[in-house]
Amino acid sequence: MAEKVRKLGRPRSARSENAILNATMEILVERGYGGLTTDEVVARASASKATIYRRWPSKELLAVAAVDRLPELTPVDKGTIELDLLGIVTEFADFVQNTPLGTVWPMMLGERTRSPELRAALDSSTDRRRAPTRLVLRRAMDRGELPADLDIELAVDLIMGPVILRLMFEDAVISEEEFQKIIHVALKGLGRQYSEDSAPLID
Repeated sequence: MAEKVRKLGRPRSARSENAILNATMEILVERGYGGLTTDEVVARASASKATIYRRWPSKELLAVAAVDRLPELTPVDKGTIELDLLGIVTEFADFVQNTPLGTVWPMMLGERTRSPELRAALDSSTDRRRAPTRLVLRRAMDRGELPADLDIELAVDLIMGPVILRLMFEDAVISEEEFQKIIHVALKGLGRQYSEDSAPLID
């Protein structure tokens, strides 16, 4: 008897998870967090409630899991803190404008105060999304561009705060020159130190 050939492809569990999270994101974009229901996810993903609840016991965890699949920033080393941060904020702007991140993330933050479980899940997700900017800042500290005693969490807030506010809550379009100004002002306040081989992006 000829041996049966095992079919190649993604495991069923992975395909099911992908379908569930894709359906969840579609509903979040179309109907908002309030419109997200397990029944609708089941219908769109052709999955069972048991499968969903086994992996994500609550609506909050399911929604955040879908958000966590959205693109994350890439902390490319371009040689200076200014260029590294310009790459970060430019990529972030692209995500906001061209992925569901710009629609879904502010909406989820708006729901954050209503549910301790959602707040905890979002806080964990936010912490992970801050990691690339932390890495860029630590590289700058290692290069001597920023003080060794820099408060990294405060620095992330000072740099990304204005960008997030304007892109996600004011629907503003920020030019590269404006990004450079934001970075310049933030770094000046953080004690940016220049050498003979480095200079600000703007005067």
